[in-house]
Amino acid sequence: MFKKTALTLALSLGFVAGASANDININYEVVPGHSYSSFANHDVGAFLDTYNFNIPSTTAANGVLTSYNLSFGGVEYFHISNLKVDLFKNDSFVQTIPTTTSPLYDSVAGGGLFTSGSWAFKVEGTADGVSGGTYSFNVLTAPVPEHESYAMLL
Repeated sequence: MFKKTALTLALSLGFVAGASANDININYEVVPGHSYSSFANHDVGAFLDTYNFNIPSTTAANGVLTSYNLSFGGVEYFHISNLKVDLFKNDSFVQTIPTTTSPLYDSVAGGGLFTSGSWAFKVEGTADGVSGGTYSFNVLTAPVPEHESYAMLL
């Protein structure tokens, strides 16, 4: 059992370590009805990642960011402290999205209607595990019918 657990841990660390980066900046051209995903691993230290979304028309969207905490034998290999996600529209601050914490992961989730324009999520934190910190970021979008088409939906 210990050998299987150690092997799984070693493979996980090797996979994640290969995707290491600091201060990620990703741009998305949003097509309603699509999903957008990213997986980030940071070396030890502070980081600020930016996910930019250019939205052509009003779009419904739901998203979740999950930071994974991995401990083994009393050692914290992956952990992110002070995780914070801020939402911006056209470079103006809109809100900080609340974080839910647990021993295994921290998550930030939200959704709503996004009008056309340039939107950005800024993810900030400190990767303070022995091997840094890791998280996934996922957004699902859906088209919003024009007011004129509501009658056709009935």
